[in-house]
Amino acid sequence: MTVKLPTPRTRLRNFLQKQLLSIEGKSSSEAMVLVPLLRQAVEGLDALSYGQTPPIFEKTTQKHWGVEPYTARNLRLKAVGFVALLHAKEYTVGKAKHAVARAYGRSTSAIEAWRKDQALGKTASPGLQSIMQKITRCKSTWNEGRALKELKKAGNEFKLAMKKKKKGQ
Repeated sequence: MTVKLPTPRTRLRNFLQKQLLSIEGKSSSEAMVLVPLLRQAVEGLDALSYGQTPPIFEKTTQKHWGVEPYTARNLRLKAVGFVALLHAKEYTVGKAKHAVARAYGRSTSAIEAWRKDQALGKTASPGLQSIMQKITRCKSTWNEGRALKELKKAGNEFKLAMKKKKKGQ
């Protein structure tokens, strides 16, 4: 017998609805801020289920980071991690940056700029925070061949994410 789980969107909606019910009617300043926000999120998830994108979930426009800017950001962060990983595998920092630049189709100066970009690594997103932790763990478990194979894969994903937007997209 298989059990069909609700979709992640439905589970999120249910969670938000429970949070909303738990604070509705309270007069704290936190509740006064959260109640309208939670209502908007729940209604927004309902609208998404009908194919409508409400303002709370509308995407913002990014001019410089291709058709998938969030993916491109994750992969830039991964590139920085690959420099550290290859350096741990006895590459010089320069050789590591060159390998990453070649895989990503960028210059070594671009890779260096990503390494120095303070905003790139600063995020509250658990997904982004875990990227560097995963690569750090790989230092001891991946050999050089595996590291280069994963680097090539990430570079190809980056190139796809960076494709130019077509007019009207």
